[in-house]
Amino acid sequence: DDDEVEKRLQQGDNDMVSVRSQQTIVRMHNITLQQFNDIVMQENGMSKKLCVDSGLYAHFASSPPGTFHTFPNPSWYNTIICLGNVDGAPILSFTCESFDPSLLNAPHESYVSVLCQGLVEMGFQKDEVVDYLRERIVQFDGESDTDALVKMLQRVVKERNMQQVDKCLSS
Repeated sequence: DDDEVEKRLQQGDNDMVSVRSQQTIVRMHNITLQQFNDIVMQENGMSKKLCVDSGLYAHFASSPPGTFHTFPNPSWYNTIICLGNVDGAPILSFTCESFDPSLLNAPHESYVSVLCQGLVEMGFQKDEVVDYLRERIVQFDGESDTDALVKMLQRVVKERNMQQVDKCLSS
């Protein structure tokens, strides 16, 4: 239920934004521009051609949410998007320019467990966690994949001793 999710988000340090027509839950971290660029470089094979310079940063700081810049360099995450603005500083994220689901691999279990833990910390229940992940992870888009997703999440949380998540998934 979108109203329930919205209520939960307003109570925490998380925010919900519409990114290319799909709502996504995000966790914001206050990092420097250099740290942001380091993360973008790490995710793009250390390419310095994808860095946000001070001019682009200033452009984002004065632009509305949804403003984006796509670097011409071929790269998996070559698009920087402004999600909003807090105290004059742009909220930046990065994504891919285009999306071809046939090129995707299933996400690693550790990545899915991080997503699961964050959703549980926000108060999501088992069905909500599974539905949220299934709607967004292409490899889990069918009803038959629900059991596989739940089993994977249960295995990961037990291996990592994530008691709060384990309690949610066991209910």
